[in-house]
Amino acid sequence: MCIRDSPTPPPPRPPLADARASHRRNRIANAARTRGIARPTARHAKNSTTNQKMRSRIASRSRRVVARVARGVASIARATLEPRARRVASRRGSPARRRAARARGARARVRRRRVTPRRDAPRRAPATARRDADAAETRDASIAMEYVSFEGLRADGRRANECRRVRHEFAVDADADGSARFEIGNTVVQATVRGPRERRGGRAEEGASDACAVTATYAASGAAADGANGRRKGDRKALSHAETLTKILDRVVMTELMPRSAIAVTCTVLCDDGGAKAASVNAATLALADAGVPLRDTVGAVTCGYLDGEVLIDLNREEERGRGPELLMCSTGAGATSRAAAASDDEEEEDEGVDISGREIIAEELDRGKTTMETYDAMHDLALAASAVISARMREATLERTRSLAATRALEKF
Repeated sequence: MCIRDSPTPPPPRPPLADARASHRRNRIANAARTRGIARPTARHAKNSTTNQKMRSRIASRSRRVVARVARGVASIARATLEPRARRVASRRGSPARRRAARARGARARVRRRRVTPRRDAPRRAPATARRDADAAETRDASIAMEYVSFEGLRADGRRANECRRVRHEFAVDADADGSARFEIGNTVVQATVRGPRERRGGRAEEGASDACAVTATYAASGAAADGANGRRKGDRKALSHAETLTKILDRVVMTELMPRSAIAVTCTVLCDDGGAKAASVNAATLALADAGVPLRDTVGAVTCGYLDGEVLIDLNREEERGRGPELLMCSTGAGATSRAAAASDDEEEEDEGVDISGREIIAEELDRGKTTMETYDAMHDLALAASAVISARMREATLERTRSLAATRALEKF
């Protein structure tokens, strides 16, 4: 009996995506056979792996070469640019110097704005503009400064009627005929005297006096001139004070005892902390006494001012910058008692210890600004009393110096 197998059913058709993929593979295989290209084998796979390794090795080597070239370029750039950068940095300076330069530039711009003239105003010299700028800066600083505290004390701890400590020294210049150094606080003035010597020149003019000619010069050293608004020899204020100093000394020196002679006095401000003009008068008087020049009396000079509604004696530099009225008092020591001189040593002097009834005012000069009559009288009385104390101390110093010189000459004779 023959049993026929049932016909096998056809295989199921693949999905459309699988059919497309199979068709693509068949097409690629047919194209490869047509072109004579064999299908990839295991050897081909090995070669492709080797090629991939070679490509990666070449890429890594290329990266190393590029990095090496970059390092070389960077080193060349550093060698070329760093010296220039150092030079630029050295020219620019440190950060602190740059900040200081910017601050100076800002101050200069402020000063230029303050002193910029109008278009229709005449142009002024640079020196005049600089003085105006300094004056404006000083005026602005004085507005915000308190010169007398609520307790009645000044910036340096003194009261309104107290002077600074006074010191003096004779024979400070061996080349001069007489010399002295006068210090009041931090202000130091040195005076030298040359003479009396025979007056040089031709015959005297008809009607000219045969009395001794006293000439005085007033100048400031470099440090003092920089701190005193740039005053130097030849400045208008210095020349004006030299004329005043000449008149004061001409009234004090007994010129009739030294006919046809000349005396030259030079005052140099070594340190200016206020009151340099008064200190120059005191130093010149001590130097004349050291030179043996006959004097009618010792001259004591002091400055007095009015600030914050108070009359202040012996102004320092900050108080002078306050631009208030300032009085220069120069008087002789007649009538000053030794009790007042002793009280000035302890800086506890009292007005009743000074007798000013017999004093002679040699010079009195009011500078800067206007004031009322009451204020002027208060300044005048306080300055006169303070100059009495200073003159008394100077008289005692000159008498002691004269005794020591007489004793030295007596010993030299033996």
